[in-house]
Amino acid sequence: MNEISVPLALLDFVPVGICAVVLSKFLKDFYSRMTPLHYAFFSAGSFMLVSGSFLKALQKILFALEVCDFTVLTEQFFPCQALAFIFLSIGTYGMLRKNKNITKLCSVSSIPVITSHLPFIILMTLGLISWYIGLIAVSAKLKCKKGVICMIIALVIMLAKPGLGTKFDNSQGIMHWFAESINTIAHIFFLVGAFAMHKAVSYENADKS
Repeated sequence: MNEISVPLALLDFVPVGICAVVLSKFLKDFYSRMTPLHYAFFSAGSFMLVSGSFLKALQKILFALEVCDFTVLTEQFFPCQALAFIFLSIGTYGMLRKNKNITKLCSVSSIPVITSHLPFIILMTLGLISWYIGLIAVSAKLKCKKGVICMIIALVIMLAKPGLGTKFDNSQGIMHWFAESINTIAHIFFLVGAFAMHKAVSYENADKS
């Protein structure tokens, strides 16, 4: 990572904080909507997503402060994120259809030991798409139009980030600022959509009671 400044490294903690807040809301709101097995997958995915992102942000701040370049924290990111999105997808789709066969998806997590990041990047991207489609479907089921729109926008922005990044020289600090800004904007839409879903769940629970 070249041209990583302290403010840029600190900005990386914003999406991490948003993820932590949103997933804590989801864990509370979706508890009664999942089987114990699906909830376990969702909980594990939530922990892996937040912890993996936090460690990556921590590595950036240590690098920016010239404390050390702790590469192990970077190496864990892609495998951790890939499995996190798979587990989150399993839990999310469990709300849409309580079918035990969906747990067969967990076989995807049996990945051989390899040194290249490419398989994990592919798996992470597919897991991200799968999870967001599930969240969009849950929002639609809750009749939460705002949640649907925000999740779609967040997904599009997140998928656009890698493509936009390839058009810049990775050695330029401006590219890192641009990519991190795009990531933060995507997570803001994710946060707004999640709170819209939380509101819809609250209304639905109130109607049932």
